[in-house]
Amino acid sequence: MSNQAPAVTDAVRKFIEEFKWLQGAHVEERKAEVPSYDPECNNADDGSDTDDLDFLENEQAWEDKYFLAKWAKELEAVVSGASA
Repeated sequence: MSNQAPAVTDAVRKFIEEFKWLQGAHVEERKAEVPSYDPECNNADDGSDTDDLDFLENEQAWEDKYFLAKWAKELEAVVSGASA
């Protein structure tokens, strides 16, 4: 495994980098789409902004689900190769 350890480390680093980017993109999208969005509290004013934020967060949760499924396969392949 020692000769495969760098591949595992690289894959995990890439995952973390992409995940941070995705989460940052989500925050930027919320700011752009929901005028009263407060990223520190992760909330918006009551009314249509709350509805818009709920809808957007639901859409982003689906994006996260697909992102995590993709990475689960990629990391599994790297780890399987490392243990071979």
